[in-house]
Amino acid sequence: MARRLSLTIDKPKPIALIRKTRPEVVRAVDELLEIGTDQQVAARLNELGYRNWRGQSFTVKKVIVIRKAYGLRSRFERLRERGMLTGDEVARQLGVCTTTIHQWGRAISTATITAACTNPSPTSSWSRGLAGAMEASCRPSSPLHQPHKVQYEVFALVRAR
Repeated sequence: MARRLSLTIDKPKPIALIRKTRPEVVRAVDELLEIGTDQQVAARLNELGYRNWRGQSFTVKKVIVIRKAYGLRSRFERLRERGMLTGDEVARQLGVCTTTIHQWGRAISTATITAACTNPSPTSSWSRGLAGAMEASCRPSSPLHQPHKVQYEVFALVRAR
């Protein structure tokens, strides 16, 4: 008499479920996009030890795929929702060229860092940093040129952050 042997195995998971990004990774991407770009998010996910379904580290492209697949807003879109403007838009509003906005931004950053390190009152460092940037600005000289007003508006924009 022949013996029969039966073997029961579980059905394998569908490949779509195997490849699906884990919910905790999607949550981490969403949280990290509040403070960083796709590239920064990929780097931070790798630092935290997250890996994709194949066990590979995250790249910018993989973060973009996750962001689009799960309908997450990009860093740029999140900043726009907060009312942030591009350098070109700020330049148009203030009547200066984009290069001037970038110079002012660098002067503000330098002044803020200097003030925080050496001086509890940021006005002296701030004034020197922005004044130098304004002197080098490519804004056409005209009777409407009001450096103090522009300085105040740029300072107000930075303080609003």
